[in-house]
Amino acid sequence: MGAASQVPAADSSNGPTLALIIALVIIIGGLWSLDVFLARTERQAVESEAGDHYRQGLAALQRGRAGDAVDLLRRAYTMERENRDYQLNYVAALTAARKFDDAEANIQALLQSDPNHGPANLLAARLRVQENKFADAESHYHRAIYGAWPENAAAHRLRVRLELVQLLRSRGEHEELLAELLALEAEAHGNVAILKQVANLYLTDGSPSRAAYVYRELNQSNPDDIDDYVGLGEAELAQGDYRTALVAFLDANRRKPGQLAVQRDIGLSNRMTALDPTPRHLKSADKFARSTEILQLSRAALNGCIGPADPLRRMLDDADKMLAEKAPAHVTNELAEARLTFAEQLWQARTKTCGASTSAEEQPLRLIMAKLAHS
Repeated sequence: MGAASQVPAADSSNGPTLALIIALVIIIGGLWSLDVFLARTERQAVESEAGDHYRQGLAALQRGRAGDAVDLLRRAYTMERENRDYQLNYVAALTAARKFDDAEANIQALLQSDPNHGPANLLAARLRVQENKFADAESHYHRAIYGAWPENAAAHRLRVRLELVQLLRSRGEHEELLAELLALEAEAHGNVAILKQVANLYLTDGSPSRAAYVYRELNQSNPDDIDDYVGLGEAELAQGDYRTALVAFLDANRRKPGQLAVQRDIGLSNRMTALDPTPRHLKSADKFARSTEILQLSRAALNGCIGPADPLRRMLDDADKMLAEKAPAHVTNELAEARLTFAEQLWQARTKTCGASTSAEEQPLRLIMAKLAHS
């Protein structure tokens, strides 16, 4: 009886203690949840504010307001130190604002943590360009090309190499430019837009044979694009293959008749074919006649370039004497070559005195002289 009476007493003494523990656990859990909620809320507020600054900063940078962009992107990056995009665009804004020391400090911090980071190396290259440190810029461009990109690596690398190509072109570094164009062509892998740019760059920077090769590939992959046929025709004109150029222009005209520019190109190709003195099986009399016409064109080009008292007028007098000579009954190849040589001298004097010719009227002569110079 005594033992039985003690059991309820034990239950009554432990009950409040257990309830208290449970209450404390609930309170502590609630406080912890509140702290987590408040921390998450604060974090979300910070992220939202940083995101607003970032978007406004990018917009300012795109509108050319580099100073405003620097301030806004600095705030975003300060609030989100771990956000790589914020830091990268902050560096871009610093570079645009010509705050090179600050940009350098930030880009070095990025590269020290990840030397192979593609976007960071691209920013470093652009910074070096702004600082006129072109050798360093090229090095960083190559690191960006072969570096790591978070997404769409192949597309980024094409764009970076194309940017390097434009830099080399602007600096007249033709050998380096050709090497990069060859690499860009190899990496394009059927990218029509890039290959079109490559072909045009080959053509305008002194490699028409390579341009013709790329344009032929484009013609095969997209046979209805007349621009590629026109490009091929221009490349063949630059190489002095006027008949092949005519075929390309006729192909363009057949696919889209009535284009005035193409009609002019067809006319130019026919004109060049009739003026060209270099075909192997051309008769001596025909070569002499064409050489005479080329001499007349060269004389007219120099005459339109110099003043009435210019000492070069003595060359014009000599040209007049040569042109006044009556052609012998039997015309030799040497006579034609003599006229071509003098025509080249007149053209060299014209370009040295007045610069490179760009007029449409002198285009046939310009093309012929380019061919003669390489024949």
